[in-house]
Amino acid sequence: MSISNSPDLPDPNVSLQSPNRIPPSLPSTDKYGDPLPQLLSEPRSCEAAAGISWLTKAASMIKQNFLLWLGISLTLLFVVGILGSIPIIGFIFSLMGLIFVGGIMKGCAERA
Repeated sequence: MSISNSPDLPDPNVSLQSPNRIPPSLPSTDKYGDPLPQLLSEPRSCEAAAGISWLTKAASMIKQNFLLWLGISLTLLFVVGILGSIPIIGFIFSLMGLIFVGGIMKGCAERA
């Protein structure tokens, strides 16, 4: 029984080196071995109309449920004001505030 003829195993003579026996250039890495960010050959872009449509969709979303958004904003402002005045809890809430804002963003995405 020969292992080299097995269809599941790669050919042992295959090399990752180029034909001139020089290994391929690898991307630059940081001190932990992670690849460093690379610039795109062509930057991404979109038309200005995309930004304007994003703003108009947000405005229509607020207009549809104005009282809901007013309540969310006032509640968040009240909670931030109360918890921000307590030294230790204010620091912890400043980190958790990102989670609350993320929840509001997720709710916006569900409504859209």
